[in-house]
Amino acid sequence: MEHIIGYLNKDADDFPDADTFVLQWSGHGARHTGDWCLDEGGRITLDDVMGVWANSRAKARRCILMLVLDSCFSGRWVELARERGLQDVVVQAACASGETTYDDLFTRYHNGELTRDEVQLTVMRKSGSCSMYPWRCAYVPGGDVNSPLTCETSNKAFHLLST
Repeated sequence: MEHIIGYLNKDADDFPDADTFVLQWSGHGARHTGDWCLDEGGRITLDDVMGVWANSRAKARRCILMLVLDSCFSGRWVELARERGLQDVVVQAACASGETTYDDLFTRYHNGELTRDEVQLTVMRKSGSCSMYPWRCAYVPGGDVNSPLTCETSNKAFHLLST
């Protein structure tokens, strides 16, 4: 957690023009919760991340926190964000709450290593389905994942990955 605390505080001080802070998790996700499973046996919950965010200098500057989750069951965090009506947090998950992911497929697409067609072909080969699940599960304040999200600090808009 100290890396997340440092990122949302020290980096907020070091980069005063930053308006969006991105936390990306690519690892194991816990069944039913989507919690991040750590190698040493611990977990990081959405409540843990939101607690750090609530007390961060990045939030105090009215920045946006974007969570990019490439882990099994990560869609649970999308559901929780929606239930809580988080106003300055965007969550994009690689799958729904009851689904598993294909090892780092979402991250490789998100980082530009794979094209949309390559992702679809891989999913089809592995599952027999041409579902485009790697980017269909997202939460944006206001509820419209197809509309751009505008940051209050910079007045810049960005779009989530969509089908």
